[in-house]
Amino acid sequence: MSELAGKIDTFQQDLQSLSLEALKDEEARKKLFGPHQSAALMAVVKAGLLASFSQDKNPKSAHELSAVTGVKELLVVRLMRPLAALGIFKEVDSQTYTSTPISKILMTPPLLGSFQFMYSGATRSLASLPFYLERTAWKNVSGSPGPFQDTHKTDSGMFGWLQSDPAMIINFNNFMSGQRMNRKDWYDFFPLDEVLFQDTTTTDPDAVFLVDIGGGEGHDAQAFHQRFPGHHGKVVLQDLPPVIDNISELDAATMRMKHDFFTP
Repeated sequence: MSELAGKIDTFQQDLQSLSLEALKDEEARKKLFGPHQSAALMAVVKAGLLASFSQDKNPKSAHELSAVTGVKELLVVRLMRPLAALGIFKEVDSQTYTSTPISKILMTPPLLGSFQFMYSGATRSLASLPFYLERTAWKNVSGSPGPFQDTHKTDSGMFGWLQSDPAMIINFNNFMSGQRMNRKDWYDFFPLDEVLFQDTTTTDPDAVFLVDIGGGEGHDAQAFHQRFPGHHGKVVLQDLPPVIDNISELDAATMRMKHDFFTP
């Protein structure tokens, strides 16, 4: 009986090993051959197909989506196919789709902006990287120009490129907002009493207490001011002019300053 139990145990271990190998193989396959999924999602976003699902909860046929967005019906079907397989959309009937919890989350500004910024700003450059290095005889990239400038056909760095594209600035700001989600605020673990609050009892109305350099639309600066309203001195938000100009909501107690941190 003990011999049989041993064989069963060995057989179970072999099955588990095979399952793990199959899982590893599947994960590797997804990582190596998955770019078409993000490309399809970006096309769906840019074509307005994703936004079409935010209007109501009703299922939508490829024909209806084509009529609303102007995307050819067959192309709608082809774009939705990998996204339905991923669970981003659900095909409830032949060529008829509905949103899922994943697509609903994707419609929120932090995630939608993050995806668009990362795909346009990072993924395109990284996809071109091996070909750029090959063309430049495998030389080390030590500065500009580099793969980013080559991909985007620009002499500017990322922030300069952002300034030329107002829509992408909005995506970038949403990306930065999303970075803060489910994270501790820096002042919850930084030693404020020893570094910032010590010896700061000034009566000078023009004194500056804190400068948030490259602070985006001021989410951190405003959250800090709301948490510590009794601090002495001003909280200053610095960022590029288009970013500052795009701010729609910010406490008046936070001073806005247009500044490029690459300049003095």
